[in-house]
Amino acid sequence: MTGRMPTWLRLVEKAVFFGILGVLSLVFLAMCFVVYGKFHPLGGFASATGLSDMLFAMSSIIVAAPLSFLLANTVSWLVPRMRAANLLAMGEDYSFAMANRALVIMELCILPICVVQIGLGVWEPW
Repeated sequence: MTGRMPTWLRLVEKAVFFGILGVLSLVFLAMCFVVYGKFHPLGGFASATGLSDMLFAMSSIIVAAPLSFLLANTVSWLVPRMRAANLLAMGEDYSFAMANRALVIMELCILPICVVQIGLGVWEPW
């Protein structure tokens, strides 16, 4: 029988997830503009078009999301009180390992698509 996840746990996990998502997204976005600057040395990253900016921003957020969930799960697993509440809510049918495996598979599916999007943003064939 699965229990219900306590409200405090939901709030803490959301705060951890969004905090990690914000940091990772900004790091990946900065990396995109560094790569863009290497390919466009005269204009630098300031010369990126609106479409390139959008491709970089969306790809950064999309790539960072599964990693953020994975890191938030890790935090939940490392903190004993959070782990106990999660295990109670998940029941016997689901586990941290199953959730993390699904997140890794999702990241491996998303990553090549986002790398192509970032490559298009750097190349700017339009």
